[in-house]
Amino acid sequence: MNNNTMTTAPPKREPASRSVLRTARRVVVKAGTSILTNENGEVSLPRIGAIVEQISELVKSGVEVIFVSSGATGMGKRVLRKEGRKNLSLNELHTHEEHGDSVDNQIRDSGTGGGRSSILGMKCSKAMKNSASFANLLDQSYHKEQKKQHYDAACAATGQFELMNLYSSLFNQMEITPSQILLTQHDFQDEQRLQNLSYTIERLLSLGIVPIVNENDAVSGNTGYTTADLFSDNDSLAALCARSFDAEVLIMLTDVAGVYDRPPNAPGSKQIKFYMEDVDTVKIGAKSVNGRGGMGAKIDAALGAVKPGSKCNACVVVGGHDLDAIRGTVGNKVFFEAKGTLFATVGTQLFEIAAKEVEPLVVSFSLFYVSLCTHYSFVLVFIFYNL
Repeated sequence: MNNNTMTTAPPKREPASRSVLRTARRVVVKAGTSILTNENGEVSLPRIGAIVEQISELVKSGVEVIFVSSGATGMGKRVLRKEGRKNLSLNELHTHEEHGDSVDNQIRDSGTGGGRSSILGMKCSKAMKNSASFANLLDQSYHKEQKKQHYDAACAATGQFELMNLYSSLFNQMEITPSQILLTQHDFQDEQRLQNLSYTIERLLSLGIVPIVNENDAVSGNTGYTTADLFSDNDSLAALCARSFDAEVLIMLTDVAGVYDRPPNAPGSKQIKFYMEDVDTVKIGAKSVNGRGGMGAKIDAALGAVKPGSKCNACVVVGGHDLDAIRGTVGNKVFFEAKGTLFATVGTQLFEIAAKEVEPLVVSFSLFYVSLCTHYSFVLVFIFYNL
């Protein structure tokens, strides 16, 4: 053999369960508040820009994309904070800051946006006092939790406009047209509404337009995560969109690399590459600062998205801080390392392929566990007979 001949390592190959996802022609991408904003609540332009760029790449390659986006409430808080400062008198602002009260709390607790509430409280007419809306503002027993809920809904109404302005500017740079769709659970429960909605989505996608979907928090009241509702956060909304609008793959961007068997910062935590409901157990940690659902909501939504009965056979929960997360899951650019955690519909070929890929690890762990139990059994028997 010639010594000058160099031996090359065999080329790496993407796992088969991941490469098949690249054949999808319609996908849903969901980005949460924790991805779109930083911990201090400010917009993360690098991450939002990367998401827009990757979605645009998919659209230009012929893939239809529905984008479910949070972030309106976070952006609205900044706007309401600015407007609230304008409406607070210097004396009120000084008094509240002396007591360590934040501007957000001042605006939220006032009910109307700062100093105007005190003016209304002193000078409003009898007709105003008799109205139900003003009664809430003047009632001192008005529950604090309700105030926060309605304040967040007002933030969402203001922030949605800011959010869409940002998306419009960024998508226009990529020569892609976005559109806005705000939904509540009634839009999915009413057959006529759902039919109209489906037609609208189909028409937009056929023209290469990206529907940007968000919950209509101004109407739903930003009630938070509850299992009783059809959906109560954008994780479950994304799953519902994937099932209702015939998407083949759902990509959920989160603030960690994927689903872990315990909180990612806990010692010995391991990322689960393929989630099997009857096999994998997960200890859920605290949710992110700006998020609403948390990892538990994402797992429930992912399992709901891929349950039998729709075209959506795959969901990937992947870290949105990775600026290649979307193109690393679907599209033409191949990454040899599987990103995120895959969920698949039980009984499908995809599920069988993914299960076989992780089977050696499961089998080796099972053999180790059996051998360990057998070893300790012999030790206990030996001790028992020698007592």
